[in-house]
Amino acid sequence: MTTDFWKRIAQNRLLDVGAVGIALLVVVMLATKLPERAKRIDFVHYYLSSRLLLEHKNPYATPLAPLCEQYGFVCHGDIPTGTNPPPLLWLFAPFALLPPLGAYCLWQLLQVAALAVLLWQARRLLANRLSARGFRFLVAAAVASAPVYWHFYYAQVQLLLAALALTGYAWMLRGRTHAACLAVTAAGLLKLFPLVLVPWFIWGTDGDRRKRITRAAAVVALAGLVFLATGPELWGQFVRDGMKVVSDWTVNRQSNFSLPSFVMNFGFAAYGFAPPEPVARVWWRVGAATGLCLLGACYTLCLRTKRDMETQFCLLCVAMLAGGMVTWGNYFVFLIFPMTVLARRLAANPGAGGILGFALLCALLNSHGGRAGPFLDEHLHLKVLCNYLPLYGLLVLTFCFAGKLRGSRDG
Repeated sequence: MTTDFWKRIAQNRLLDVGAVGIALLVVVMLATKLPERAKRIDFVHYYLSSRLLLEHKNPYATPLAPLCEQYGFVCHGDIPTGTNPPPLLWLFAPFALLPPLGAYCLWQLLQVAALAVLLWQARRLLANRLSARGFRFLVAAAVASAPVYWHFYYAQVQLLLAALALTGYAWMLRGRTHAACLAVTAAGLLKLFPLVLVPWFIWGTDGDRRKRITRAAAVVALAGLVFLATGPELWGQFVRDGMKVVSDWTVNRQSNFSLPSFVMNFGFAAYGFAPPEPVARVWWRVGAATGLCLLGACYTLCLRTKRDMETQFCLLCVAMLAGGMVTWGNYFVFLIFPMTVLARRLAANPGAGGILGFALLCALLNSHGGRAGPFLDEHLHLKVLCNYLPLYGLLVLTFCFAGKLRGSRDG
C-alpha cells in the first residue's frame, strides 16, 4: 500500500466522527463515576492529610480511618496515613477548608484547567506542524486515553505537574531559562519524581557556565524556600513515615508500571512475593539500579547531542516514568506531548508498518487493567510479564526517541 493510500485514509472525515464519539463516550463514563469517587482515594487522602496539617497534627503518623468515618468517606486500609510531600499538602490546604463535595469539584476543575494548559502548550510548541484538525485529534485522543481517565477517576495531580513541566520546556525554548527551571522544580517539589528533569533544564540550551550556575542557584533557592516555608520538621516526618507507605506499594502492585517495579516483582515472584528480608533488599537494590541506569543512559545521550531539544525533552519524560520507583497509570499523562510529537512525525511519512506500530504502542500504553486468574496465580513470573504491558510501551517509546537522538548526533 502506497503513502497516498494512507493519506487518503487519514483524510476520511469518518475518523473525526469516531474520535469525537469515543472522547464523548469517555466523558459520559467519567460523569457517571465521579460523584461516587468524591468519597474515595486519592481525593480522600489529599483532603484528610491537608485537614490534619491545618489542625497542626502529623499527617504522616495520624491514622486516617477515624477521619474517614467522620467525613463520610470510604476508608482504604492499604494507605493508613498521608503519603504526599508537604508542598502538595499545603497546595491542597485551601481546598481542605471547604466542605468535601465543594473541594472535590474545585479540585477537578483545577485538573481540567491543567489539561487545557497542557494541550494548549502542545499546540503552540508544534506550531505549523499541527493543523487545526490535528489538534482536534490530539484533544480527543487525550480525553479518551486511559491515563486521563484514571487521573480524573482518582482525582490525581499529575496533569498539573505535566502542565508545569511542558510550560517550563516552552519557556526554555523562548529563552526564559530561569523561569523554566523554577517551573519544573515546582512540579518536582509537589510530587518528587519530576525532579528527574531538573538537571536537563539547568543544563539548558546554551553552554554558558555562568548562566548554568545562576539557574542552579535559582533552583536551590526555590527548593530551600519551599523547604523552610512548608516546615523542616514536616519534611522529616514525610521521609520517616510517609515514604515507608509509598515503598510498601512499590512491590506486588499490578498498577505500578515502572522498570524497577518490574525487576523487583519478577524477583519476588520466585518467593510468592514474600521473600526473606535479605533477598528483598537485594532485589530492591537491583530494581533501583536498573532504573538509574536507564535514566543515566538517556541523560548521557542527551548531553552528547547538541541539538533536537524536542526529542531530548520527550526522551527524558519517558525515561522519568520508566526509570522511577513508582509510576501509576495516571502518571502517563506526561506522555501526551511525546506521543503527539511521535504521531506528527509519523504523519509526515505514513506507511503501513509505522501506522500499525503506532497503534500497537497506543494499545500497550493504554492497557492498564490488571490480569489475574487461577492459571496466572500458579505461574507468578508469567503473571508479572502479563501485567507490565504499559512498561513495554514506555521502553519502545524510549528506544524510538533515543534512536532519533542518535541519528541527530551522527548526522
